[in-house]
Amino acid sequence: MTLVRQQERHTHRGEKRALLPQPQIKRLLTLARTDGFLSSSALRRIEIERERAGPRFGPYDGEITDPHCWRCCVRGLVLSLSIVRVD
Repeated sequence: MTLVRQQERHTHRGEKRALLPQPQIKRLLTLARTDGFLSSSALRRIEIERERAGPRFGPYDGEITDPHCWRCCVRGLVLSLSIVRVD
């Protein structure tokens, strides 16, 4: 898990001197996968979490099914659109 976290930290701002170099992290993750320390399902879960942490809404972010929550979201969207409206 430390390797996955270090790999993720390379994509963010901040101090990187304490991190392993990216090529070494990639090599170690490949070894961990090959040797069975990381399962396919764990790797898939890591991909999903990275997608969820991305800048766009995707298929793994969930669906709003509660009518009250849905109305609040719509109301918030309408408010935000009215604020940036230029007539």
